[in-house]
Amino acid sequence: MFHFVKNMPRLSNAENTALNILDYLFFHDVASVSNYSVLKHNFYNELGRVLNIIILGKPLIGRRGQLYRHFLLCGLEIMASSHVQASNEIFAKNLRQTLPITQRLIDQVEKQGFDTAEFNRDLYNLEHYFKIDQLDKSLSYKLVAQFLWWEYDFISLAVFAKFLDLEILTSGRLLVNKNLKAEEFFGDVDAFFDQVFFRAMLLIEFEIIKRQVYLTNNLKTMEFNINLRDSAEKINDQLFFIYATKGVQDLIGKPFKGIAEFKVYSNTVITNYTKDILDRLKHRRLYFDNRPDCLGLMGSLFVSLAKEENLSRPIHKVPVEPDKFSCTNEAQLRLKKYGFSLDARTLNKHYKKFYSTYFIIRDYFNEFSDEQIGLLTPDLIHHFSVTKHTDRPFDPLFEAMFAKW
Repeated sequence: MFHFVKNMPRLSNAENTALNILDYLFFHDVASVSNYSVLKHNFYNELGRVLNIIILGKPLIGRRGQLYRHFLLCGLEIMASSHVQASNEIFAKNLRQTLPITQRLIDQVEKQGFDTAEFNRDLYNLEHYFKIDQLDKSLSYKLVAQFLWWEYDFISLAVFAKFLDLEILTSGRLLVNKNLKAEEFFGDVDAFFDQVFFRAMLLIEFEIIKRQVYLTNNLKTMEFNINLRDSAEKINDQLFFIYATKGVQDLIGKPFKGIAEFKVYSNTVITNYTKDILDRLKHRRLYFDNRPDCLGLMGSLFVSLAKEENLSRPIHKVPVEPDKFSCTNEAQLRLKKYGFSLDARTLNKHYKKFYSTYFIIRDYFNEFSDEQIGLLTPDLIHHFSVTKHTDRPFDPLFEAMFAKW
């Protein structure tokens, strides 16, 4: 059912870490693309416009502006999640326990030299302008991650390009002459990739905080039963989930340098930084077998998007209509925007492997949004770590975990 990691060529620790980070971001890209809607488009357009007005009025430029923008988005997600009515009593209790995560956010705002009173006023104005207490559940769930995709189109692909640029990852499919395509699409391509990388790492840091606060609230009541009649693969997944949960718990309260504290990105700096955040994230990649497959899978997401934009468009060129522009052709153009080149046949091959997973992620994300499995709850992506060796869309094991948590 899923296209998961198989036997992999030997990779360095830095490469493994980078691929795990990319995998985590890729999941969020897929979830955001597959659940995009007219409602979200209109909301994000207006939110982006208002955020621009706030930041230009400071004025804040460069990374300072991006950092303040991120903090406001985090505040909105926290407020939006605290207003919803959760269908599950335990989730409702977690939504009421947002004070620790709010305090963590304010601490970061102050640490970065922003005026906390001014920040609270901006957040208050956003809350009332957008009527956050009435916001649709599909907008409040993972608001920061979904808005980030709307802003930058494809987070994991830009971060992949940055890892290549820093030579943390290497690939035979290196960037096309980026100076030629940069002016057309991004202006300064290096600055664009730096900006996306910065915001993507801020997103991961926010998700880590959410996970830590959730565990602090709930670890004492968690139970996890292993059935020895299950397959060895499934038991191994469950053991990893337990190991990852304990690993996150062990680092709660231990400080680390966030991405905003680094002035210059270098191979050494980012290698050490990504190791620190992966230690706290404890994500084990689900999709990327190796470096070359990264590009194919990312390209397959562009194929899926092209198909949803025009259902009559063929996935791949067919003999009876050789001149018709296909979804794989559209994906090639979008990959070129980021400086990558991949032939249409290879894109079609990866799409065939991945398209069922695309719809499964979409359905899970919809379910979590509808049920408001929101701010301080098990991360959706951990669901896939536990259930990847089952053919049942909603595994009873995971439902039982939710019932107890």
